[in-house]
Amino acid sequence: MTKQNICIIGAGPTGCAVFHALKKHNLLESFNVTIYEKQKTIGGLWNFNFHTGTDKNGEPVHSSMYRDLVINSPGENLEFADYSYQKHFGKKITSFPVRGVMLNYFNGRYDYKELPEACKFNHAVNWVEFDENLDQFKVRVTDCATQIDENLVFDYVFVCSGHYHKPNIVDFPGFENFTGRIMHSHEFRDGREFKNQTVLTIGGSKSSEDIASLCVKFGATKAILCNRENRNSLFFRYKWPECNDEFRVEKREFKLKVDGNGKQEPLIKVGEDNTVIFPDGTETKVDAIIVCTGYKHYYPFLEQSLRYTGPDCLYPKNFYKGMFWINNPKLAYMGVAKNIFTFPLFDSQASYAAQVLSGQIKMPGKDERNEENLSKREEMLKITDAMKTFKFQSDYVKQLNEITGDFLGIDPDKMNDNYVQFNLDKFNDVWGFRNKSHFSLIDGEESPVLAKRWAERMDDGMEAYLKELP
Repeated sequence: MTKQNICIIGAGPTGCAVFHALKKHNLLESFNVTIYEKQKTIGGLWNFNFHTGTDKNGEPVHSSMYRDLVINSPGENLEFADYSYQKHFGKKITSFPVRGVMLNYFNGRYDYKELPEACKFNHAVNWVEFDENLDQFKVRVTDCATQIDENLVFDYVFVCSGHYHKPNIVDFPGFENFTGRIMHSHEFRDGREFKNQTVLTIGGSKSSEDIASLCVKFGATKAILCNRENRNSLFFRYKWPECNDEFRVEKREFKLKVDGNGKQEPLIKVGEDNTVIFPDGTETKVDAIIVCTGYKHYYPFLEQSLRYTGPDCLYPKNFYKGMFWINNPKLAYMGVAKNIFTFPLFDSQASYAAQVLSGQIKMPGKDERNEENLSKREEMLKITDAMKTFKFQSDYVKQLNEITGDFLGIDPDKMNDNYVQFNLDKFNDVWGFRNKSHFSLIDGEESPVLAKRWAERMDDGMEAYLKELP
């Protein structure tokens, strides 16, 4: 019997999770699996790349990773159920490890020969279309080094390219006259670049908060966080210390006016001599503006009938079980929902998808797939408290695990508890939440903490971090 072919686009956390699930469910003997990855190694966004714009092959730089990232959600919620931190490092790690530690851990889980054998590194998928006569996907792939195209056919396609790489660009009056640096957070690489400068971040989410804090930590004179007032946002509720000589961060939030035509006033205007003018009329001179306004779903390599173009939300339209394209369930987008929980979510989805391929789980008809999506979206739209969005996604993970019978040793409710507590910690001290600890989903024990507080650590590399671990 001829083996069917599976195409996985991307060797980051979702692509590797799919391959791992196929291996776990003994499907590598039943299918020909090929992973196409633009980078030279696995890891996706966890790889640090000092390039911005385009890489050496002329491809858009995918990664938004910056040098000194310390994860900004509990690390216990990223621990693999079948590969613990203890197993990899020989000891427990803190709740907020540094980027290099997480990449090292990620690579450890996938350190087996079948994965690199399946990977085509430095290869970009440029086009995917579905041929109804063949009942297969036609896929065009480019070898980035040689610029040679190859046209292939696959029975199944997994889109694992992520959706936090296409910046949502905004413009404000006077930007064209600003002589300092204006950049999207996608281009941010190192807070040291802004030493002795006043930095303005625009946006009301994690990247705005994280980048402003990093800039100050590494020597910025001051950071100003500016965003629209949104009382339903958790970001709006976080308590920031008073701006002073030690803590040089100022938070500015504005309720924007709307004119008779429904047009909203701009959040900022840029005046003469790099002066930023806020809606309340106050003015501040800044050296750099970092726009932290998020990302767009962007899949230009998929033909229109296969392409998701909607907003980033907890349960997007047109997907069955949050992953299978309703009109063609031979196509799956992994991790397409707004990511609150990442590694456990990806593993649960991948396991479900593997069991669909094996025939253990039967795919229902289109009408039932549509009904499921509408029902979950209705449930999502009823959520009015931002804190309850976490439970929506942890319940989704629990449901998948109960169906597949996998990862039952991990309690998604405890994952939710960690995330709720993490946000409560930020409400009390957004500058100090990384010094807190949470509880392992594997053994229930509390994680250790480092002796030196995050704001005092000037080396956030893996070697320095591991030396400090108790």
